[in-house]
Amino acid sequence: MKRILMLLVVVVSVLSHARGQNTIDNRMNMFSNECIGASTFTSVIERNPATHKVKKVVKVLKTSSYNAASFVGVFRSEAGSGTFSETEDGNKVTMLLTIEKNDCTRIYMLTYDKRKTSVSDGSVTTIVKYRKR
Repeated sequence: MKRILMLLVVVVSVLSHARGQNTIDNRMNMFSNECIGASTFTSVIERNPATHKVKKVVKVLKTSSYNAASFVGVFRSEAGSGTFSETEDGNKVTMLLTIEKNDCTRIYMLTYDKRKTSVSDGSVTTIVKYRKR
């Protein structure tokens, strides 16, 4: 019984830790697929030339006419899943979420102009850097 309980605790903690990255990644994928023409999505993959394994993935989503406020809510709700910071420089707001895992480090960054009433002009950047396996 104790083993089952311990296994359940481990599974729940792993799932809750991965939930933050999946929520932000899913939202980026949704915007990149559904908001064609209203957003730009760029994805770059860096591979090890010798082994062809992925070393780093960088994704950038820029949106201008769709509401980026949904990303603000997601970032704030996922603040507890890693190291979170929010800074303001004039009217520019930057949210940064870093999630350390055994096999990779994930960095999520959201920047937007707070003067916009709809929080419409935003940029979401995801950097995934894999460790040697």
